[in-house]
Amino acid sequence: MSEQLESLHTLKKISLTEVVTFGQRDTVDFTHPLPSFSFDPHIKAYATQKQSEIAYVMAPHIMPRLSLMEAQSKIENAHLLQGYAAHPIRIQDSPYNQALIIAQKPGEISLTSEEARQFFQIHKNVAEWLVKPVVRILRDFEQLNLTHRAIHPTRLTFDDLSFQNIIFGAGFLTPPGFLQPACYEPIQTCFAEPTARGAGQLSYDLYALGITILSLFKEPKFLHALASAESNTRRLSEGSHVFFLERQMFSERIAEILKGLICDDLNQRWTLDDLDAWADFNKVHARYRPPQKNVTKPFVHHNQDYHSLSLLLHHIGKDWMGAQDVLFSEDFRVWVRRYSLKQENTIGLEEAKVSASRVEASIRQDAIVSYCLMVLNPEAPFYFRGIVFTLDGLGDHLAAYFYDPQKRSEIGAFLSSKAPLFWLSLKEEKSPQVLRFNKIYQEAANFLSKRGMGFGIERCLYEMNPHVPCLSPFMNHVAMYGLINVSEVLNDYAARNPKHLAPKLPMDRHLMAYAATHYDFIKDDFLNAFPDERASQEQKIIGCLRFLSLIEKNTKPRSLKDLYGWVHDLALQSLGVYRSKRRRDIIRKLLESQRSPCPIDRLLDWIDNSAEKKIDMEEFMDAKKHYIYTVHKVKDWQFKLDHIRSVSQDICDNFSILLAALASLFIAALYLFV
Repeated sequence: MSEQLESLHTLKKISLTEVVTFGQRDTVDFTHPLPSFSFDPHIKAYATQKQSEIAYVMAPHIMPRLSLMEAQSKIENAHLLQGYAAHPIRIQDSPYNQALIIAQKPGEISLTSEEARQFFQIHKNVAEWLVKPVVRILRDFEQLNLTHRAIHPTRLTFDDLSFQNIIFGAGFLTPPGFLQPACYEPIQTCFAEPTARGAGQLSYDLYALGITILSLFKEPKFLHALASAESNTRRLSEGSHVFFLERQMFSERIAEILKGLICDDLNQRWTLDDLDAWADFNKVHARYRPPQKNVTKPFVHHNQDYHSLSLLLHHIGKDWMGAQDVLFSEDFRVWVRRYSLKQENTIGLEEAKVSASRVEASIRQDAIVSYCLMVLNPEAPFYFRGIVFTLDGLGDHLAAYFYDPQKRSEIGAFLSSKAPLFWLSLKEEKSPQVLRFNKIYQEAANFLSKRGMGFGIERCLYEMNPHVPCLSPFMNHVAMYGLINVSEVLNDYAARNPKHLAPKLPMDRHLMAYAATHYDFIKDDFLNAFPDERASQEQKIIGCLRFLSLIEKNTKPRSLKDLYGWVHDLALQSLGVYRSKRRRDIIRKLLESQRSPCPIDRLLDWIDNSAEKKIDMEEFMDAKKHYIYTVHKVKDWQFKLDHIRSVSQDICDNFSILLAALASLFIAALYLFV
């Protein structure tokens, strides 16, 4: 371990907005190349340096896009590396066999710089110096089933004034689409929370490329004015093409590519093949068709006329409190029927209401609104309590805001409402992607219904984001991405904190949930039998030993000397589970004789030995019988003693009465005869 760390020079946990000094003349300023992450104060990074190269990796929970690591063995094209990460040049192994991103300074000339704009004004050849390089990079993405989701003029940079080597920036260290202004997002994601926009599909990157090309022909303030949320709501009623390009003058060739890329219908948007053909000066016809005008009278909501159902539903979804009053009003039903010329929508509202009524009472009203909005517009993102998610962005949102109790609670309520499952049930085509998401969200709802260790919102986090590292405090000293050996990391933690271990257990909710997600041999049946919070400390220790023993037997880690010392002390503390002092003394001697490291399973056998527990139970039952017999005898003797005392008391009372009578007679005789 120490040799591996020395090979990387050093490892530091840093903030992303500080200057880091590794040694003399080795200062790294993280404030410039990395974007601001003000939305979460817990964001940290691990930084390391080897000679003049800088490596940094996000930690611990803001890295849901690490799916790139699944394909790192396939990454051979330098364009892909330049096109994906926040300025990476290669990937190398780190301690624990995890990937660190080796980074260097990005290109100094961005697409928005004066030099780039002057170059464009002179050459005007968008195909040669922009479209073709981008298509080459995106084709690599397509082969790996990845998306960039951060194509934007300020993050497209060049190495020098030749403008030959284009570098996509800042797409790797953030949730998909997080850094995008809303106008660069397609209509399917532009209103979602920035961290909940999801990876989407390649077509989303092509849309962003279309807006980027448009920015070359306009002053920066043109798109800046269109980036506001108020302006983007117009896209719901007008469509992106009309919103961006109406009354704009372009050459026929540029108008062709803009019309092909900036449209809302995914089936009408150009593909990479279309872009290739356009760049080679082949004639490619745009498939865009303007939406038909609806002649239905507007629906009035909050004194505002709505001609577009999508725009109306968006405002209803954001204005959450009075949504039900609108959705189930007769005026709205009539207007929707006329707008769509169908009866199915209004019937679907009743079905949605019935489906939502099955969820728990605390979130039922919110679920009803969410379900109804899905029925009315199945292509729109999810609306829940005024928050907007996409189907594949919910996991990213949970990872980004896991430390925010309110947001975490909102996400948990949304998952409990089973709204994603209802949305998926509306899909007629059961594609592999639909089936995959159905499994994910079905499991998430089940996990939330269980409160034990290994379940709950922590389990949802890791199941929905398999590449998010474990957030357990036991893991925060490790730059860890990808699957780790839990027992080895706990051993390293014990070595670093020898004075702060007992009586702390080497497990917590995060560790259990992470292991259950990544280790196939840890089944839910095992977790269901795990001691809960109400169990005694001895039972918890035995449960912990079972957990660690199971990991040790299945992962075969290297020597766990420090972890063994930790669990050995815990094993001694668990002897109270035995009632017999003689049993406790026997097992204590066994444990104390085994101070040198051995498999944790051996300690578990001594503590959790079935034969010993049987003998202990038999001795306990014998003692219990003897105790019951003794108590019975004592009670019997007590009863007899009470009876004797009662009889004696009666005799004494009668004798006293007799003496009193005799005394009375004697006094009477004296009175009569004297």
